[in-house]
Amino acid sequence: MGSCPRFLVAFALVAALPAHGALRVEVATTSVNAVQKVVQMLTDMSSKAMEEKKAEQISFAQFEEFCGNQQASLQKQIEEETLEIESKSAESEKLASDVTELGQAIAGLQADVESFSSDKKAQAEQRAKDRKEFLAEQQDYAESIDALERAISVLQKQSYDRTALLQLSESSQLPAQAKEMIGAFVGMMSDDDASADGADPLSYNAPEANAYEFQSTNIVDMLKGLKSDFVAKKAQLEKEEMNSQ
Repeated sequence: MGSCPRFLVAFALVAALPAHGALRVEVATTSVNAVQKVVQMLTDMSSKAMEEKKAEQISFAQFEEFCGNQQASLQKQIEEETLEIESKSAESEKLASDVTELGQAIAGLQADVESFSSDKKAQAEQRAKDRKEFLAEQQDYAESIDALERAISVLQKQSYDRTALLQLSESSQLPAQAKEMIGAFVGMMSDDDASADGADPLSYNAPEANAYEFQSTNIVDMLKGLKSDFVAKKAQLEKEEMNSQ
């Protein structure tokens, strides 16, 4: 009988008994109850299995839905992350390009700074040289103007101080043109004195004062013109120096 259920064995034994008597009835009743219990148990097991199956189906459906939702979410997240990676990569490439451009710009600016520094140094040296030349030229004009003023003062006094005029004619501060004029005037005075020394005292006639006055007036006018020219040049020189600062 092997694997046959026990209730089938009991049912067969009942069926094999004689069809009469109390024993048969009792055995039959017991067997029916056993069968009913087995049927009930099987029904309960079936119901339980169905409920568990249903629960498993619901759980599986929920899990499947969860997996689907997660897959969609992960897929969307992957797409977003991929786009962000691409964006970051492009941004990184742009930054690398900017770094290269800025590096080149910095190198260019450094070269400009070096060039400007060199030019500034050269300009400073040239400025110092120009300033030195200006001061020397300004002083030369100032001394020349002063010498002209003294020469004009001596000639306007009409005392014709030969010593003073001779000193002025030899002054390095006096312009060459003025020195020549004063030198010629002093020479004229010397010639007149020599003529007077060699002549007969009785026949000597002193040089006329108006002759000296005429010559000195002409010289004074020319010296004044030179002075005005030097004053203008000195003022122009100082103006240019002020503008160059």
